[in-house]
Amino acid sequence: MMSHMPRRISTFLQVRHFKEISRGKKTKGKTKLSYGKHKDDPTEIALKHFDQNYRPLFGDQWPSIRLALLSMQSSGALLNNYSDVQETVDRLHSIGVEDFVQPHAGDVKRLRIKRETKPGRLRGGVEDTPEDAPEDAPENGNGAVEESISNPGSTGLDDLEVARKLQEREMLVRARDEDELEEGGDFGMGELEVRESRQPTKPWWDGRYIVATGYEHRMDLVQQLELEERGHSELVSEPSGANPIKVMDADLEISPHLRCFMNKSSFKRLPQAKRGSEEPNLQYYIMDPASVLPVLAMDVRTDDVVLDLCAGPGGKSVAILQTMLISTLTANEKVLSRKRRLQEVLGLCLPRSIRTSGAIRVSGLDGCEWGQIEPMAYDKVLVDVPCSTDRVSATQADNNLFKVSRSRERWDLPELQTDLLCAGLQAVKPGGTVVYSTCTMSPLQNDGVVQNAITRCQEEFNISTSVADLSPLARAYRDVFSFFPNCRYGQLVVPRISANYGPMYFSRLIRTR
Repeated sequence: MMSHMPRRISTFLQVRHFKEISRGKKTKGKTKLSYGKHKDDPTEIALKHFDQNYRPLFGDQWPSIRLALLSMQSSGALLNNYSDVQETVDRLHSIGVEDFVQPHAGDVKRLRIKRETKPGRLRGGVEDTPEDAPEDAPENGNGAVEESISNPGSTGLDDLEVARKLQEREMLVRARDEDELEEGGDFGMGELEVRESRQPTKPWWDGRYIVATGYEHRMDLVQQLELEERGHSELVSEPSGANPIKVMDADLEISPHLRCFMNKSSFKRLPQAKRGSEEPNLQYYIMDPASVLPVLAMDVRTDDVVLDLCAGPGGKSVAILQTMLISTLTANEKVLSRKRRLQEVLGLCLPRSIRTSGAIRVSGLDGCEWGQIEPMAYDKVLVDVPCSTDRVSATQADNNLFKVSRSRERWDLPELQTDLLCAGLQAVKPGGTVVYSTCTMSPLQNDGVVQNAITRCQEEFNISTSVADLSPLARAYRDVFSFFPNCRYGQLVVPRISANYGPMYFSRLIRTR
């Protein structure tokens, strides 16, 4: 027995010594963490990422946007026209909520006509007409005029600052080239060649979603400087000699049947939907009201054949069906759990006669391949892509995209999003509409993906695309949502405490060839 004691004592002392060293390492250089969370908590990583990249983009407005992002999100009730409509409307009115869609639907066409008769300069798809400034000033959710969100790209720059930012751009390009040389060793030569040949028009930021503090903002600044240097208005120049992207006026009509109810004076969540007394379907579907905007931007018309390329969990598919105009809907979702949720939502909202009529098709295919599966088959396509889901990433640790183990998946998002948008542009008929949407404020995943997809489709598939100006839609609903005024190819709803919806980015693309 005695012969074994020294070994046990030695083991005990080694373990104790290791624990003391470990505690010492944790104490030394300890970083103060917000909210008392562990430094590896993915929500903390997400918030740090947002602070580094969104603060330069939104300026003084970022603290209020950040606070709203961390606060309880406001919800809306999408009216189900396949239930007892009048009974549902009466119930919603009784709890103090009102429809926000139809009261402003007529304003969209009126503002578009006004824009056609009074030409002005386009800045990132938003008209910049001096005489319209008082009327078109951004408003908050309560209807009071508020200061526009600051953006360095939209402010006057003196010569020294321009020189400094141009020098910064040169440094970024030089750093990019060095990064590409260094990271080339991570792949075998054959794999690297295959990757490059598969996507010859990859942007320089592809594969490195975030590499340094403020990286996304600097990328946005580079694009803005290129635009300002060339002095283009309706023609937005592209890098590397590509054809310019045209921002054009386009018709936009909103179905009179589509209604979504919200309470702008209360932050209380809406009660869960019930089944109608005569129809066994849910009376309404609870969702973020900002999620209705991409459907409004689709310009759904009578007998349209529609594809929802990334349909899970189903809210936007339900909204498309509530237009009561389409001929058929194909709802595709590759992820099995989201596909099951999609089928469940459709089952709760639609009568069996509709679900079995052949007008609705649910599939689980890879959306990136849809351009080869059904090319030029649809009038309207919605591409609501997987993204960094800013609100969820900032508040929910489970399955968070900012987990260290999911870093590569997060970095590869722009490439996946570009593939999906290209597939949508291939699947739509010439003259048809593709709406691209995300729930992130990331410029790389929003304007950056739109720009890259349009350029790639032109070069690889000979598909010509124009961007539809959505500023009339944004101005029509400016007293409901807070829009960021400096997006190039679409509109971005940013969260506010007084209007805590979004984030939601959406861009409308029209295939012209």
